[in-house]
Amino acid sequence: MTKVVIAGHWKGDSAYVELSDIAEGIGDRGSLRSDIIPLGTGEYFLESLHHAWSRGTDTASQAEGPYDLLSCDRMATDSYEYGRIVAENAASHRSTLIEAGHSLQCDAGVSFIEGILGEAPLDREKIRKDMPHALKRASVRLGPFLPTVATSTMRPLIGANSVFSVLPDLSIRAHEAALSSSVVMHAYDNASSLAGRQLMLSADTDLHPAKMPGSGSGGGIGAAVLAMGGHIAAVGDLLREEHHLSEHMKDADLLVVVEPQLQNPRLEEAPVDSAIEVAQKYALPVVALCQESSLSRHERAQRGIHGIIHVTDNNLRDAGHKVRQTWLRNM
Repeated sequence: MTKVVIAGHWKGDSAYVELSDIAEGIGDRGSLRSDIIPLGTGEYFLESLHHAWSRGTDTASQAEGPYDLLSCDRMATDSYEYGRIVAENAASHRSTLIEAGHSLQCDAGVSFIEGILGEAPLDREKIRKDMPHALKRASVRLGPFLPTVATSTMRPLIGANSVFSVLPDLSIRAHEAALSSSVVMHAYDNASSLAGRQLMLSADTDLHPAKMPGSGSGGGIGAAVLAMGGHIAAVGDLLREEHHLSEHMKDADLLVVVEPQLQNPRLEEAPVDSAIEVAQKYALPVVALCQESSLSRHERAQRGIHGIIHVTDNNLRDAGHKVRQTWLRNM
């Protein structure tokens, strides 16, 4: 039997429904079988986890896992509400998994900590002095129910190529004078040793929570969580484990990755690379379905993509049919 793994998302309300359209176009019947794996960020990340927890049944939207899930809006003006929800979940003896990426706002996690504490806003002129104490109090309030951040950006909070330096579109970010990178660095100084114990990193990795990979997620939520003793995981790595992608691909014949925009900066946060890495382990050919792509042939080869099919008029069934005609003709 020929087996195809279809992983990713498109642009509608349900990644699973859209990937199913592709499977129908391929011809998911008889001697050909398709495994559907929703992957993505934001709402697609939530759908993907629910699908993994339900093991692909029709009850995916109701499936519950070990965490309460929270996805951060990349356009939000602050992260106070996310901190409030995390504290509320902790009071109910539940840990929170926060999905976050390269956000438009970047207040270094200050409003997130304010939300956890539920008190008057911290004086931005005194952040350097007051933040360490606020982090300790927030950690005590959450107790054993510290959150985990699933990050789709590995950019640090401060430093070269950080979210503090650039906006999501990679243009230069402007900051209020009271919140300089120097102030942020010193505000998190006292949390370095605690954060270092939460990650299995190489010896030369900077253990400062504002400089660690992914600490810039959510505009600094990542750094705040690390400083309190919580954890960070890459979105792609987490979904790869939750979906047991190796089990799906070890006997597969083809991986179809579905990502509307195969171009940066959008592709920088897409988790499809994790699926491609697993496919490479089993020497599977990889074909990508997209609406737009800026990847050169060299960049495609670097990413492990063997072919690209452009989807026209959002006709996913037709795209699936093209996959069968061009990649499965002899299978």
